[in-house]
Amino acid sequence: MDILDMKLATAKMFGATHTLNASREDARRVIRDFTGGIGADYVFVTVGSTTAVSQGITLLRRAGTLVIVGMPPSGATAPLSVIDIADKGLRIFGSFMGSTRLRVDVPRLVDLYQQGRLKLDELITARYSLEQINKAIEVTERGEAIRNVIVW
Repeated sequence: MDILDMKLATAKMFGATHTLNASREDARRVIRDFTGGIGADYVFVTVGSTTAVSQGITLLRRAGTLVIVGMPPSGATAPLSVIDIADKGLRIFGSFMGSTRLRVDVPRLVDLYQQGRLKLDELITARYSLEQINKAIEVTERGEAIRNVIVW
């Protein structure tokens, strides 16, 4: 789910079986319809949006799990219904930097990349020189990039 079609197309390229533009469709209704009214087992919020975190809770089934990946601005808060969380047995996890164990995970990820099983090159939207860093940041902040790379 995203609000940019370019990012939805990228998700399909990476294996997503279904996508949803939340600016045009009611995400909660679509998820409920797709899951037979049950809700999602997992919701990953990969943008730093407190609105997306609050919405993610509404998409979960009983005992579902919300994983917050995207980093919101410092001090940001999201309104959450504590009774809904307790009543439904929902779990909420943070995943700062993917909760990576650097010594274990990085060599494994490098190996997967070298085998062609981990698509990293396909994540790069554009490459910018250091002098163009402000443009790279602007494009990213507008949501027009998957990942930009600064070339030294």
